[in-house]
Amino acid sequence: MNAPEVRASDEPIQRAMPEVDEPEKGTGRFIVLVPPDDSADMELARRVWQLAASRGASVLYVGLGHDPAHELSLRRRLPTLAGLTRDPQVLVDYQVLPGNDWIHRLREVWRPGDILACRSGERARPGGDLLSDVLSRAISNSVWILTGLPQAPESPSRGERLRGLAYVLSLIAVIAVFLVVQARIEVDTQGWVRSGLLSGSVVIELGLLWVLHVASGSGMPG
Repeated sequence: MNAPEVRASDEPIQRAMPEVDEPEKGTGRFIVLVPPDDSADMELARRVWQLAASRGASVLYVGLGHDPAHELSLRRRLPTLAGLTRDPQVLVDYQVLPGNDWIHRLREVWRPGDILACRSGERARPGGDLLSDVLSRAISNSVWILTGLPQAPESPSRGERLRGLAYVLSLIAVIAVFLVVQARIEVDTQGWVRSGLLSGSVVIELGLLWVLHVASGSGMPG
């Protein structure tokens, strides 16, 4: 690899503190928190190499295996990331940490002088605080945010899935009820009465479907 300049978008957190503590060249490690999805692995490895090579730092890729399937996936991904990043000047290692608590598990591997790096927009837990904010508060103010990396769409939460299911079942129920009503109208009435009742039932049915759609937001979870 040729050593391009580190992108300005890869910036450390510098909130309440006047400056970010950073190791001198050739010291410390970049501890890279591997995202749960692999949508940006190639770009992640390239950006991490840029950062590490420019500072003469080593790299430790860390993945959090929150269940056996995800842990197995990480054990396949991390060696590939390490291989893409490693060169004679950049030493790279990787580690899979079981569990779902970044803070607790990272305290086992972090040491003074290390810089933590995570993808921009990553959450400590679904719907929770930004991972970068949590890390800077709980472990170290040396946190680099890797911006511009693509992210897989977030999976709907359990509540969103239940709301989506309720919406679909409500639609089916309304349509089924009005099919029965309209069938009875066809059998039991005739002439202008039948036409009027059928037209009225269709208007009411469409109105109820519209109300359900509005009440559900978009109708289906995003």
